[in-house]
Amino acid sequence: MGRHYPTARHLDARMFDHWAQGLVRLNPNTHRLHVLTVRRFLVWHQRTHPKTYLPDPAFFPKRVPYPTPRLISPAEMARLLATVQQLPISHYSPLRAQTMRLGLILLFCCGLRLGELRRLRLTHCDARETLLRIEATKFHKSRLVPLSPTVTKELCAYLKLRQKRGRPMAPESALIWSGAGTAPAGRYSKAAFTENWQRTCLSVGVLDARGRPPRVHHLRHSFAVAALHQWYVAGHDPQSKLQHLATYLGHASAASTHGYLQLTPGLRAAANRRFHDRFGHLLGKGGAS
Repeated sequence: MGRHYPTARHLDARMFDHWAQGLVRLNPNTHRLHVLTVRRFLVWHQRTHPKTYLPDPAFFPKRVPYPTPRLISPAEMARLLATVQQLPISHYSPLRAQTMRLGLILLFCCGLRLGELRRLRLTHCDARETLLRIEATKFHKSRLVPLSPTVTKELCAYLKLRQKRGRPMAPESALIWSGAGTAPAGRYSKAAFTENWQRTCLSVGVLDARGRPPRVHHLRHSFAVAALHQWYVAGHDPQSKLQHLATYLGHASAASTHGYLQLTPGLRAAANRRFHDRFGHLLGKGGAS
């Protein structure tokens, strides 16, 4: 508004529509979120300025369903990790294969967001306490992420190799380190990490229904579904565990975590077995009529 209407003192329909037209390149859901955010501000502003223009939300873009995430199975992840170890080194990324391997393990086994992974510094890693410290992430929240013994082993092996090769080991150095460009602490760029991921998926045939590599973020979905499946298999009450999963993922509540869960064939089978073990005797020998 300030750039295009520097002398204006009030927003009108023409100005709002001009601004909103610049959002048409965005996903409809993102477009809708932006215009709703501005409308909420205008509703607040109208409390003290009754003549404030309010756009009609009936003309805002409609929400569209997000594509179903393409979940990655443990067997597929094993193939991906075996393949990523074959990535060639470069002058800017001498530990490219090892760094990508650790990054994918942390995404798949800990459910991190890619941005959280890229912002991790060595000072955030506590191999002795088997913890990662995620600082000021989405919604400015921080959390501790406990690591399993196998993930801790991978982390320690990577750090040992990095030290042996004489690569940066200062506390402020990026954990997922590239050394290329001017990124803070030498961390991997989002574009480079995503490109390596996509090439690896293409090489092993891990593709979505449209024949394209899954998004990196789908590893986070895969983690959430795998955790739920393990609780079913172990005989735990999944409903009581959802808040634990929400906290681990950094969600404000379990309601946000529900969006990550899918009823996969394996999860359906585990739930059916659980139901049969608990209530099968009530149905009688011949089953329900």
